[in-house]
Amino acid sequence: NVQLSGPTIFAEIVDLAAAQAEEYAEQRPHQKYVVLLMITDGVISDMDNTIRAIVRASKLPLSIVIVGVGTADFSRMDVLDADDAPLFDGAEKMSRDIVQFVPFLKYARDPEVLAAEVLQEIPGQLISFMKCKGVAPFPPRQAVSQTSQFVSEFIHSQTLDDSGPAPTGFAPPPGTGGYPPHPGAPAPP
Repeated sequence: NVQLSGPTIFAEIVDLAAAQAEEYAEQRPHQKYVVLLMITDGVISDMDNTIRAIVRASKLPLSIVIVGVGTADFSRMDVLDADDAPLFDGAEKMSRDIVQFVPFLKYARDPEVLAAEVLQEIPGQLISFMKCKGVAPFPPRQAVSQTSQFVSEFIHSQTLDDSGPAPTGFAPPPGTGGYPPHPGAPAPP
């Protein structure tokens, strides 16, 4: 059993996640992203500080999902969600929407819908961060079966010349000059 209690303080947790996201933002290439999941049963006690933390964090590779459990009045969470109006810290406007609020009781009877609601905004938030930073995704990785991985390692471990036969059952991919493609190498034209 989990016993939840108050006060409900979010800003410190958002700041901790933002510090982790900031470390990732400084690394090259920008291919790491943080998702903070907060589960709360209470009305937020530090709204102004949380808004300030979210506005600062909106520049970082970070998404925040807040799940409200229980019957508390979660109307202030809709403000943090910022779907209707962006958050401001003084004159500073959040650079992008990074918060998704989900009321657990609304979806508790259907776990698939609950999961979809919890994850709904994360892909768009990730893409908006990558676009605003001009970061292109890594090229997709091609699945390599254990057999082809073994063959690839075997061939690369041998001294090859064109005079020797290929291993039994090995047919080199077209356009590779007889060598299997190295995992992660671009496909031949």
